[in-house]
Amino acid sequence: MTTTDASDEELVADDGTARRFVSWVTLGLMTTASVASLRPSPSMAIYGLAAVFLYLLPAVVFLLPTALVGAELASGWTGGIYRWVSEALGKPLGFLAVWCQFAMTIAYYPSLLAYVASTFAYVIDPSLAENGLYVAVVIVVIYWTGVWISSRGTKTVAGLSSLGLVIGTLIPGVVLVVLGLVFLGQGNPSAAPMNASHWLPPWTGLASLVLIVNNFLSYAGMEMNGVHVSSLREPKREYPRSMLLATGLVLLIFILPALAISWVMPSKELSLTAGLMQAFQAFFDHFHIGWMTKVVGVMLVAAALGGMLTWLAGPAKGLVL
Repeated sequence: MTTTDASDEELVADDGTARRFVSWVTLGLMTTASVASLRPSPSMAIYGLAAVFLYLLPAVVFLLPTALVGAELASGWTGGIYRWVSEALGKPLGFLAVWCQFAMTIAYYPSLLAYVASTFAYVIDPSLAENGLYVAVVIVVIYWTGVWISSRGTKTVAGLSSLGLVIGTLIPGVVLVVLGLVFLGQGNPSAAPMNASHWLPPWTGLASLVLIVNNFLSYAGMEMNGVHVSSLREPKREYPRSMLLATGLVLLIFILPALAISWVMPSKELSLTAGLMQAFQAFFDHFHIGWMTKVVGVMLVAAALGGMLTWLAGPAKGLVL
């Protein structure tokens, strides 16, 4: 027999051991944090209305099938990608699959944490962004702090990553969209054409293919949190819900802020190499609220750290199953 507490988050067995659960909403937010961010928004805003097509095509071809397959597999087998591949192709290939998932993060952490260091430097002292020692110290300290937090369990990671998503991605994203709508509501014309003839991006050969393929990679990680399916009370019912929630949020986070920036900022003032903080600075300066840039900088750091926690906990847990 088992009993549950009032919060519906912990199950206590007869032997006194406790098993902690997370809600499907929390897992959905956790999955969203591992995939979506505002970092691509300035570079995609260059394409204006075509950004919708550039995100929807990979979503239909890759994101939705991945989410549906992940939901189906996680509803039948716990253990994430290791268990799924092991059941179909054997344990050696299952281990190879989860090892590839883990190895992919080796190059991800330094680039992500370097972004965290430079974004935080923009808040306190922009010159620090070019200081190698500062960047190295931030990377090492934050990484090992993240490892320690991840060791506290799925519930802790899920809570912090979800909080980081709300604070650092959803709120700034909503601010961008609301200000963009205010800009249009004041009678200003959109900086980027919004008519049907601009629905498709201009074809430039190989460069266009590279752009589309890059957006496929933007959706990588939807299956990663399948390893946490055992943390749900009713996986068969709740995991598909969490994937549906994550899919919707990921699309909104990628598409709407990019459109909002394209409404206000002319494409000539944006570039593929422009940093997110510079885009926010220009955007807020237009509305004469430049002071918000530093506030958003701190929020973006929270989002990046939340995403890092999901990538630390998911593949690592898959390796020990």
